[in-house]
Amino acid sequence: MNQSQDGRRHSGDQAHHPEHPEPRNLSVEVTRNRAVNHPSVDPQDLPLEAINAETNALLNEQGPAQFRQP
Repeated sequence: MNQSQDGRRHSGDQAHHPEHPEPRNLSVEVTRNRAVNHPSVDPQDLPLEAINAETNALLNEQGPAQFRQP
């Protein structure tokens, strides 16, 4: 006997989603890492020239810096 598409879909849904499924335990471990969104507030004792040199070196690796002043 031929079964309609809706009938096949309904029987498939019943097979995959029983009326009374057995409950299962779910265990989730969560670790907070505030350092991702909140950088450290400890100041680093670097001279301004050293910070500028490191920043310029990193930006030069990324391409032309037309938006920056020399």
